[in-house]
Amino acid sequence: EVVWHKICQFYVATGQYKKASYYLKKLHAKSRKFRYEPQDKLEFFLMHFKVDSAQANYPSAIRHYQLYSALKDSLFNETQSKQIEQLGVQYETKKKDQALELNKKDIAILGEQSKAQRSQRNGLIGGTILLVALLTLSYNRYRLKQRSNSLLEAQQQVLHAQQEEIHEKNKHLSELLTEKDSLLTQKDLLLLEKDTLLGEKDQLITEKEWLLKEIHHRVKNNLQLVMSLLNSQAASLKDKSALAAIQESQHRVQAMALIHQKLYQSENVARILMPDYIQEVVAYLHDSYHPSQPVRLKLSVERIELDVTLAVPLGLIINEAITNSFKYAFPEGRQGTVNISLHHLDKMTYELNIWDDGVGLPSNYVPSRSRSLGMTLMHGFSGQLGGELSITTKPGTRLSLLFHEEQLSPTYTSTPYA
Repeated sequence: EVVWHKICQFYVATGQYKKASYYLKKLHAKSRKFRYEPQDKLEFFLMHFKVDSAQANYPSAIRHYQLYSALKDSLFNETQSKQIEQLGVQYETKKKDQALELNKKDIAILGEQSKAQRSQRNGLIGGTILLVALLTLSYNRYRLKQRSNSLLEAQQQVLHAQQEEIHEKNKHLSELLTEKDSLLTQKDLLLLEKDTLLGEKDQLITEKEWLLKEIHHRVKNNLQLVMSLLNSQAASLKDKSALAAIQESQHRVQAMALIHQKLYQSENVARILMPDYIQEVVAYLHDSYHPSQPVRLKLSVERIELDVTLAVPLGLIINEAITNSFKYAFPEGRQGTVNISLHHLDKMTYELNIWDDGVGLPSNYVPSRSRSLGMTLMHGFSGQLGGELSITTKPGTRLSLLFHEEQLSPTYTSTPYA
């Protein structure tokens, strides 16, 4: 349990709340079998509050914060009670010490009186000495009485000072209790205000998500309208190159429309699950070109979610690469395979690979100097991603793109390739 407690402290301190939640649950299960110290429970509730707040589990976070506050108040009251009890014990101890001192002095006085009585029984022989002794004894008793009175006054002053101190502490304790009640009232008001703000926040988030879904839905509809217009335009064209250009434009519009359609249908309105999206784009292109000989498609895509600002240019790069493979890699009914892979290199770095076993690029063809629209778009979109694009050939053709999620450029102006 101690090891798990330390592990929870580490994960909470480093912001790894998901792992911290896992070990907190284990500690919670153990706490039902073993008795923990109040301070350990206090820290356990505080860690649970931080983890639940970081994971947006607000009801559980509020519940654990209330447990934390209640336990903390209990420990505070217990500490104050012990301090008051300790002051009472000190006061009784001092009273007993004062009584013992007075008894000792009374015993000393009685001893002196006994000595004086024995001297009187010695007779008149020691009359003069007895008189002197009586005078001396009287003087000593006077001095002793004065000393006893002074000591009693001093003790009374000390007792009065102690009573004043206890009174001041009681007054201060009353002020603390009053302040505590005021703070508890303020805490209740803050919790009520927090609940209200959380409710408003949830409502705003719901409205925002609804608006974003509506935007994606309208964008998708507008892109579908563009595709319909392109279809209408294609119906009136006879030139094959113009028809091919319109068909490629339709594919690019469809690649973007798929993204907005998935965002509209998904619970998450900002990120795209790439395996499903890539599979639909590839299936759409395969159905559009319907090659005469079977061209196999092999996908190896990790379960990666990308922001929409990354997914759009990446989807268009995939569209251009797959289109080129279907158009040029397998001429005259040649069979072959197109491979697509997308995976992590580390937490924020991704690598896209698209390769085929087709005829490859012409020997005198330099991709970086090509003025074709497809190559220009791929280089432009890779620059928008802040990625490194490389295209190699023989055997077949391979496209590799390395990009980082945090390096996404907000704006990008493509430069012409010489």
